[in-house]
Amino acid sequence: RTINSGPTDPSVVSQMEMVGMKEFMAVQRMVVPKHLLREKVHVGLEAKGLPSKVARAISFELDEASSFQGFWDDFQVEDGTGSAHSYRVIARMSELDGVCDIALAASGASFNAAKEV
Repeated sequence: RTINSGPTDPSVVSQMEMVGMKEFMAVQRMVVPKHLLREKVHVGLEAKGLPSKVARAISFELDEASSFQGFWDDFQVEDGTGSAHSYRVIARMSELDGVCDIALAASGASFNAAKEV
């Protein structure tokens, strides 16, 4: 289970000790059939070093839209593992005749929320 608390929720972050922080960044541009969008975005972002859970979240978000232009951030803490991811995505996507033209940049950090302070 993933908890999405939002990037500006200081109560969550203030209760954690960050261990093993790793930064990540990816830029991706593709033209892909809509029915392959989720898979192609996920695989492409994962290949560029994004954690699988982050790549999956981004690909699901884009797959739900027929067009998108803007940005979003997210902060996730995985129950049971203590893994946390904070990231921001800026994207532009349009769809025409079942084909999506997408450009996106994602950056963030992953770390272990080792224990509550």
